Order: sequence, then C-alpha cells, then structure tokens
Amino acid sequence: MPRKKISFSPGLYISSGKNPPCGFTLIELMTAVSILSIGIVLILRSYLSVVSALDSSQSRIDANVFLESKMNALSEELLRSQKMEKNSDSDTVVINGKDAQWSMDISDLEEDPESKTDLSDIKLKVSWEEGNREKGATLETYVQRQEDGE
Repeated sequence: MPRKKISFSPGLYISSGKNPPCGFTLIELMTAVSILSIGIVLILRSYLSVVSALDSSQSRIDANVFLESKMNALSEELLRSQKMEKNSDSDTVVINGKDAQWSMDISDLEEDPESKTDLSDIKLKVSWEEGNREKGATLETYVQRQEDGE
C-alpha cells in the first residue's frame, strides 16, 4: 500500500495533496484588519488636525475683521470730531462662536521738542481662549492730533 503524503501549509491546514486549502486564515484576516485600522486612524488624525487649523484660522480672520471695523469706526469718529482724547475702553465680543475680550487704548506719544507734529497711538487688541491657550490679535496705528486752535 502506497504511503499518502501529508503536508502542513502555512495556514496550519492539513492537506492530503488533492485539495489545496482555499480562503484566508484567522491570522491573515486579523493582520489585514490591523493594518487597515492603523491607516484609518492616521487619516482621521490628519483630518482632525486640518479641521482644527481651519477653525483657528477662521478665528484669527474674524478677529482681524473685527479690529479693522473698530479702527475704521474710530477713524471716522476722529474725522468728524477733529479731536483725539486719551482713553481706554474694553468689552466682550463673540468671534467665531467664542467669547473674546477686546480693548482699546489711546495714548500720546512722547513729544519731540524739535518736531511740530503731535501723535497719538491707537492700539486695539482682541484675545480669546482656544483649547487651553490664549490667542489674540493686535492692530495699532498712529494719528496726528489736532490742536484746539487749528
């Protein structure tokens, strides 16, 4: 009686040589699912970081638009009244769905005795919390003061 040859395949199937094993082993499936899940996790991580960067950029854009509109309103008020008074102001505003604090500070610059120009410094600042960090934007300009006799 001839001996039957029994061989072991890498998938731990016992084959008698007539019908080779077909399909996937459990280890092969688990390896494929592990590789696929690692790829999906990496893709989701990069997607979430892009969404976070876009949200941060949108907040910064909204803050700059707010500061520019405040500066334009202040410039128009200055042109109408022709006076610049030293003062400070602050309030709360919503920027990109987040509460933010804005402040305005108008101060005189050091006068140069040889110079005939009197300048005021206007500084607008807005700050907000994003995650566990404080973010902010500042807009600053100089304006020539008008004297009462001019």
